[in-house]
Amino acid sequence: MIEALLTDFVAYLAFLKEEHGLSITVHDKHGFLQPYMSRLAPYNVHENAFCLYVKSEKAVWDACIRRQDKVLSQCTDAVCFGVCHLGVAEYVLPVFAQDTALGFLSVSGYRRASRVDACKLAHGIEKFGLPPGPTWRAYQEGLKEDMPDPAWVRGAVMPAVHMLVRLYEETVRLGGEAPLVAQTNADHVYSHICSYLHRNFARKVPLSELSERCHCSKSYVSHLFRTRSGLTLREYQNRLRIKEAQNLLAQTRISVSEVAYMVGFSDANYFSNVFHRLCGMSPRAFRMQGVK
Repeated sequence: MIEALLTDFVAYLAFLKEEHGLSITVHDKHGFLQPYMSRLAPYNVHENAFCLYVKSEKAVWDACIRRQDKVLSQCTDAVCFGVCHLGVAEYVLPVFAQDTALGFLSVSGYRRASRVDACKLAHGIEKFGLPPGPTWRAYQEGLKEDMPDPAWVRGAVMPAVHMLVRLYEETVRLGGEAPLVAQTNADHVYSHICSYLHRNFARKVPLSELSERCHCSKSYVSHLFRTRSGLTLREYQNRLRIKEAQNLLAQTRISVSEVAYMVGFSDANYFSNVFHRLCGMSPRAFRMQGVK
């Protein structure tokens, strides 16, 4: 039952993205989704070019995570509108099971012609030491202006909210009062690895760090990950970085060398080689293909 619910949920998020252009992220307050993050990790990170750009700075990413509880506490309606601390406009749909706040779904990646929003971004640039020119350019190019109507968002995304509630209820039913799978469970460990790699795609995550995070030996983490994914940690990280690079190349005019640095490559030539091997074309050719 859980596998079917999870498959339907992921398929519906993909449908909303592909058919309606919605960028939806899943934010889990209590960790009940952690055993499933190997499937949900792509929906745990905002994929618009601006968020990818600013979150290459770890301090920005950490600040966004710290604000998630505040976002949920301030959202009292089925669909809430808000603007993040860097001026990104979004809709938030809280997820409740009876009286338990599970988390929320975010429909994000928009910008408004608002002085208040611009001031938020200016303050963020100063606070985090972001380069003003490239940051403003990423803001203009990497976010959408055409925000959907909130009533339409509610109708389109609310089924996903109900799917999450159902997944929670089924997880609790099968696991009693403790919805989380034990830390030693292989599914949980693998999901935690995937989630952590997605959150830290822009830097090299050594095996020793993953081992400490999962409370498992390095050999176990390495073997488990290779068995489940069919890839080494380095190969998986490179695929994540190239995917994020594709978003930046398609949505902005940031130079190829800047894109390489932002997604975690210190050598632009090596980045181009990896990109060509995985995509069958150079970064510049990929960008030109999108322009056409």
